[in-house]
Amino acid sequence: MKRTSIIFILVLTSMTNIFAQTEADFNVTLTDDNTGVVITKYTGKATNVIIPATIQGMPVKEIGKQAFSSSEITNIVIPEGVVKIQNGSFFVGIPFEGAFIGCFNLISVTLPSTLTEIGSCAFVHCMSLNSITIPQNVTEIGDIAFSNSGLTSINLPVKLKIIREGTFSNCKNISSVILSEGITEIQKNAFSRCTSLTSVALPSTIATIGVDAFNGCTALTTLIIPESVVQIKFDTTYENINNSFKGTGLTLANQAALRRRGYTGDF
Repeated sequence: MKRTSIIFILVLTSMTNIFAQTEADFNVTLTDDNTGVVITKYTGKATNVIIPATIQGMPVKEIGKQAFSSSEITNIVIPEGVVKIQNGSFFVGIPFEGAFIGCFNLISVTLPSTLTEIGSCAFVHCMSLNSITIPQNVTEIGDIAFSNSGLTSINLPVKLKIIREGTFSNCKNISSVILSEGITEIQKNAFSRCTSLTSVALPSTIATIGVDAFNGCTALTTLIIPESVVQIKFDTTYENINNSFKGTGLTLANQAALRRRGYTGDF
């Protein structure tokens, strides 16, 4: 999963007694290009960890797969200069694709402005993660990246074009979503079962809405569609029916607006 100059500050449940570690607390190996080191294992005992910027005089550039997966860490600071965090680096248990999948105590993440991609499953099941600022340079957010997380609001970056399958599905605390101009496609199940979501304003650039994109958003009553949007392509994967807005509480006026733009599914 591609990363560019990533610095994460993970603020978890405990916020006291943050101690800098010694180099001996980290097992490392050289990066493929021999210009830095990869942390392969954290062997220290501290629950609040500050990863050093250099080890043995070499810059820390990567965090290896499951490098911290067996620890009891509650807070971790990753230094500027890290360019890659491998899949499952902080996952406790069976390794999955996402870098932070299952970090149940994670409540805050600060991402650098240089970040361009958030990978698939990155924050799945981060139930305590209630907010995140996605940098404006991000052009790609992978499938189910924030599914079943604790997010309460989302402000998507201006360079993002596609909201991929299941990205925010089952985020039951989301009440506000800002879709930036430039988004052309909302894929299957992107916001399905976001039961606190009440209002969505579609951008003027929207062209396609996938199957079940807002299915089960029971509190959704208002959908704002710019007048410039005269037609939307609604995917009909299942028996030629698209139920993007099934189970919502959209007003009759909103339902009519969707019908005029090509929606044939249920409400």
